[in-house]
Amino acid sequence: MIIDITKFGTKGNIASAVTEAVKQANAGDTIFFPKGEYHFYKDFCQYRHVHMTNTDSFKFPQKYFGILLENKSNITIDGDGSVFIIHGNMCAFGAIQCDRITLKNFTVQYACPTNVELTVKAKKGNKMIYTVAPNLPFYMKGNDIIFFEQSPFTKKDYWKMRNNIKSWCAVLHRDKVVYRDGNQPFTGLHVTKKLDAQTISVTSLLPKNYRVGDTLALSMNKCREGCGLFFGECRNMLSENITVNYMHGFGWLSQMCENVSFNGIRFQPDANHHVSSFADCIHVCGCKGQVDIRNSYF
Repeated sequence: MIIDITKFGTKGNIASAVTEAVKQANAGDTIFFPKGEYHFYKDFCQYRHVHMTNTDSFKFPQKYFGILLENKSNITIDGDGSVFIIHGNMCAFGAIQCDRITLKNFTVQYACPTNVELTVKAKKGNKMIYTVAPNLPFYMKGNDIIFFEQSPFTKKDYWKMRNNIKSWCAVLHRDKVVYRDGNQPFTGLHVTKKLDAQTISVTSLLPKNYRVGDTLALSMNKCREGCGLFFGECRNMLSENITVNYMHGFGWLSQMCENVSFNGIRFQPDANHHVSSFADCIHVCGCKGQVDIRNSYF
């Protein structure tokens, strides 16, 4: 049976509708998303206590999922070319103790990626002018710059990052080469100023070896709350024709699974960003059987 997700809710806030559709899905069914843009807000998503490898799961055991399948078999999620937009620091998709699940034909995108990207617009001595990536709000608090994403429903922050306080290092993108940079944009902070909604001025005590056009990426890698997509204790998982513009947390994780296949997966940021994943793209841990990755782009 084809389950049309639009019969359960609106594209502008689809999470609760997906939860209901998944409840009604039986073996052999396809949950179908007619081509469009679907928004998943953390406020309306399911959460579970799940421990994930390579994350701070003991500090953050509660994980939120845009789409969550549990103890399901022979179910297909077909996006029909849709874009799934994730609002909040959460996992876009989760499957726990499932068998023969197919994911296909959609793009994963985050409304406000949790990786802060700053592009060098101008440089004069120790003074740098940075352009902040689109859709990333920030505000000033004294000389501190607070990057954040806020729930439109509760007006509370999903997440926030002050300067580079949660980042071990920056990643410098220059042409087609990337470098790790311990002398981050806000290290040796002296004076900051907001010039407009997307531009900041930072004068540091420590000089920066950046060039105009460089982009600095700051992830909160001192704090890995979870992963971007998750397969836990599943069997015979197939993912095909999926584009990932961004994932929050520790990449696309298959943990303690048997037989996972990826075909036609593209990890590629949208036109306004450089980074497609907070950490690993595909990570496989404690699995058995066959892991098959083909026709994919990282």
